[in-house]
Amino acid sequence: VCDAWETEARKAEEFARVVMLRIGVVLAKDGGALEKMLTPFKLGVGGVVGSGKQYMPWIAIDDIVGIINFAIENEVSGALN
Repeated sequence: VCDAWETEARKAEEFARVVMLRIGVVLAKDGGALEKMLTPFKLGVGGVVGSGKQYMPWIAIDDIVGIINFAIENEVSGALN
């Protein structure tokens, strides 16, 4: 899916600078995905999904804002991890 999205985004390179942010789930103390993920646990119905050994890439909301600002203020293009 990501490859298809990036392929479509690259079509805009003919007329615009294209930056494709490669980020994980955005977590924040108040909001973001963490707020939604905590709800089942607060209701006493949360549990381990899978073996519990898998990882989930994530990024703090302050860091994603910083990356977006960096992409706007600098002449970067293409994939940005």
